[in-house]
Amino acid sequence: MDNLIKPKGKHLYKYGSAKDSKISYLESIILKNELYFPRPSELNDPAEGRPKLSNSPKDKFITFIWDSFILDNPNLNLTERVFHYKIIENMVNKSEGDELRNDLCKKMYNELDKNNRIYSLSKRWNNMSLWANYADSHKGYCLEFFNDGIFKTAFEVNYTDNITPIDVTNMPMSFIFFFNKKNDWINEEEIRIVTPSLIQPPIKIEPPELLASIILGKDMSIKNEDLIRSWVNKRIPTLELNMM
Repeated sequence: MDNLIKPKGKHLYKYGSAKDSKISYLESIILKNELYFPRPSELNDPAEGRPKLSNSPKDKFITFIWDSFILDNPNLNLTERVFHYKIIENMVNKSEGDELRNDLCKKMYNELDKNNRIYSLSKRWNNMSLWANYADSHKGYCLEFFNDGIFKTAFEVNYTDNITPIDVTNMPMSFIFFFNKKNDWINEEEIRIVTPSLIQPPIKIEPPELLASIILGKDMSIKNEDLIRSWVNKRIPTLELNMM
């Protein structure tokens, strides 16, 4: 993870909606100390898990496909290897470069989405843009976590429009691209945790004291405020509850 920056603040923040379809996430966080880490495709940026890719010459495509084929078929004899290599070579040479590249890209994007999960956080609790966009126009909430435990694996997102293309045939690739986003998103001041999908959600907050407080939006409904207070009152360990 060279060139990535760890957040220096004592706390990290997570904005959330209190709409009926989403408030159950908060109940699990408060009472079960559980977090849900979504796949890249579940996030609101359509470019998540879809890095910018460079063009590659056909000989690199041949080698890339051949190496993958041999990994899946390690017991072929020499005659079988020659036969299948010729098939792959002919397939690549007869294909259109863009068509082949697009097929490989789709496969790679599917693998990246299947094999990775992302938990997005932010640097501060008073980002008005995040209250508007992710906390349902101040009707939601903001979680405050101590920057420790699993949150020590978080890195700051780098905002740039000069993202270096990745060679689709050069696998395995660096996962630094998960921490690069276009300047369009810079107002989010995002910090994120990226985990392999074998770490299945829910992810435990360990120790549970890492959840320091909940900040309720200034326009949260009385119904949701009362519901959240009832969860907080049941929680062990205790949890600080604040109004914006």
